[in-house]
Amino acid sequence: MFAVRDTPQDSTGFTTFELIYGRSVRTPMSLLRMLWTEEEDDSEVKTAHQYVLDLRERLEETCQLAQQELSKMQTRNQNYYNQHARSRHLCVGDSVLLLLPTQHNKLTLAWRGPYKVIGKIGHVDYRVELERGKVKTYHINMLKQYFHRHEQNPDSNEKDSQMKAFLSKQQQ
Repeated sequence: MFAVRDTPQDSTGFTTFELIYGRSVRTPMSLLRMLWTEEEDDSEVKTAHQYVLDLRERLEETCQLAQQELSKMQTRNQNYYNQHARSRHLCVGDSVLLLLPTQHNKLTLAWRGPYKVIGKIGHVDYRVELERGKVKTYHINMLKQYFHRHEQNPDSNEKDSQMKAFLSKQQQ
């Protein structure tokens, strides 16, 4: 746990120890270096009140820097994620399939439907009317647009038979 707390995080740029205590951790190696180089820590004696004020100031500065680093990392991660993401939109009245757990195993998902979209909430949530007038809200990731098949009209069957007759004559 000491190694984890003493390792700087990519997202904040600080160690967990620095964010909690407002100073760098004193490892055995840093103590040896101080002894060998004969460096002295701040030897001035501070009052408890002054120490608390200094600590508070250091913690506030550290938190501000960590928040700036977090926002940079968030932007970078968002750009990375959005490289391959595409937005999908549904309209009220569209037919959709829902990705729902199966009846036999809740960990196995299957597409069910079609159901009808009756409203939109925010950018990615849609209200869907299920059977028996039941309405639920689902995220766009759980929905897939459904396209109904169009039945062939009798005229197209005639055209198909004419085309087959033509092709058979061509082959002879």
